[in-house]
Amino acid sequence: MADRGITVLVDGRIDGPDGIGRYTRQTVAALRARAETMTTADAGVHADADDALSVRVEVLGPTGTGRYSRAEGDELAAAADRVGADLVHVLDYRMPWRGLTAPVIVSAHDVVRLVDPELCYTDRQFTARFGTRAFEALGVAVEDLRELTPHPGFDTANAPRHREFYARMMRLTASRAARIVVPTQVVLGQFAEFVDAGAPLAVSPWGVDHLPREPDDLDRGFLLYVGQARVHKRVGALVDAYAASDAYRAGVPLVLVGRDFVPGSAGAEQLREHPCAHRVMLLDTVDDALLAALYARAIALVHLASHEGYGFPPLEALAAGARVVASDIPTLREVLGDSAEFVHAECTASVAAAIDRVVSTPDPPALRIRRSARICERRWSNHADTLIACYRAAVTA
Repeated sequence: MADRGITVLVDGRIDGPDGIGRYTRQTVAALRARAETMTTADAGVHADADDALSVRVEVLGPTGTGRYSRAEGDELAAAADRVGADLVHVLDYRMPWRGLTAPVIVSAHDVVRLVDPELCYTDRQFTARFGTRAFEALGVAVEDLRELTPHPGFDTANAPRHREFYARMMRLTASRAARIVVPTQVVLGQFAEFVDAGAPLAVSPWGVDHLPREPDDLDRGFLLYVGQARVHKRVGALVDAYAASDAYRAGVPLVLVGRDFVPGSAGAEQLREHPCAHRVMLLDTVDDALLAALYARAIALVHLASHEGYGFPPLEALAAGARVVASDIPTLREVLGDSAEFVHAECTASVAAAIDRVVSTPDPPALRIRRSARICERRWSNHADTLIACYRAAVTA
């Protein structure tokens, strides 16, 4: 550690069109904006000197190295050596298990695959999504982790590779990390229940001020879902409820947005034969400008996930002034408060009735004020400040 300063390497390689990719991009941007000077723009190197212990941040950007592999960790460890990092910040739960001597801070989005192991990929699903070579690399990583975590916490006999990797890596990360940062109190409690975390845990809500603002007086004419088509997102339940609603019979469209809704994808095939498919519009991942426009023109976002660590789409919808119908689960109760209409997602009639209420009734001004107040403190700059405080605490502990 340099005199009165530390160098932090941030793992910014995850850049996909999902919540973790969103978190990575916005966290890196917030840390850059937080810094007062830019010393090496091309390398993403910044210095922050408003406190006695300055923080210099370097970012390892996307490289194409496969996730869930030994090479992924080795690459980060080599980068840490190259820049002389005093600390490494991993923006997902996967930390290097070889060659890294610097302490590690981990952003852990959730532990849902420990809460519900069925959410892990089967071997076939993993191969279909990531490819045969990635599946082989996953097997090598699992072999390594077996030596490091002899007690994974569940019976590994006949377990899919992804499930074993996830369980073992979560336990390794929890035992080795210097700090673990989570987005909600719910995730904090799940760590206590499902992971024996030796590291201090801190709760720091992610931001929601990343999308451009659209005018507040736009006409709103459709229902919206943004996200994946994985089973825990309950897209099928959403479409069934939409088909049972008066909104469907009145011709109000439903728009589904995400990479799983391109032609030929699992989400698209799931919906192709549905009786209401002619009123469902499927869109691939969209850029932030179009996403903001969709939120600003939606009557409501409907989000029926059975598990969430945070839940970007409902908060993004609130920030854009849209109403939200959400599944009644602890995480969404925590992040949305009284700003959404909560439903039992497994009850088609209940969801359909909620859809009809938001479509047919005016949006009360008091509710709009509550929605605005709910999201005003969820800023990426606040999250960056928490992270920088964690960096300083970790190296001075």
